[in-house]
Amino acid sequence: MGIYSSTFYKSGDQILFESTDPSQANWITAHADACKLTIPEVLRCWERFLMLHPDKNGNILRHSLTTNDAFNSQLVEQLPVSEDGLVTFQTFCCAVKWLSSSVTETKLRGIVYCLSEERLRLRANTEALERLLHVQYPQDSPEEVRQLSSLIMREVDTKNQGFIDEDDFILWLKRLPVETLKSSLHFPVLPNKTTVTD
Repeated sequence: MGIYSSTFYKSGDQILFESTDPSQANWITAHADACKLTIPEVLRCWERFLMLHPDKNGNILRHSLTTNDAFNSQLVEQLPVSEDGLVTFQTFCCAVKWLSSSVTETKLRGIVYCLSEERLRLRANTEALERLLHVQYPQDSPEEVRQLSSLIMREVDTKNQGFIDEDDFILWLKRLPVETLKSSLHFPVLPNKTTVTD
C-alpha cells in the first residue's frame, strides 16, 4: 500500500491543515472537495476520526494507531505523516477513499506491499512466511507453522522460485471465489444500510 498511499497527499493538491481546522465552518466541505468524498461520507469519516481523539487541529499521532499486531503496524506505517508524526484528517479521508474506491487488483497489490518485508523486491520466502504465520497463529507449534508455510509455498509459488512474488500472490488470491474476495475487500465509507436524505 506504500506506493499507493503516496496518492493520499494528492487530494486535489490541497494541503488543508494549513487553511482550516475543526473549529472552522468549512472543515467538512473543504475535506469533501479535496478528498473527492460526499458530505455524508466526510461526516462519517469525522465521526470515526473523533474516536481516535484528534488534537484541536484535527490530527492524531501515527504511533497511537499501532497495536501488537504485525500486520496492523505495517498498515499504519503506510500512512503519510507530517514532520512531527501526525496523521491529518485529510490523510485519513484519502485513505478511506482509497480503501472504498480502489479496484480489487489495486487493493491486493497494496496488501502484498504491506505484507512484504523485502520492500524493494516485493517477495516472501519460506522464512519470511513462517515469521508471518507464527505471528498470526501463535498457539501453533513451530513444526505446524513450518508445515503450513511449506503448503502455502507449494500452492502459491507456481514458478518454483523459492519465494512468492507479487504476481504469484495476486494470481493465487484471484483463484479464490470472486464473492469471497470481493466481500473480504469491501470497504464502504457509509454502512450499506445508511441512506442519504436531503
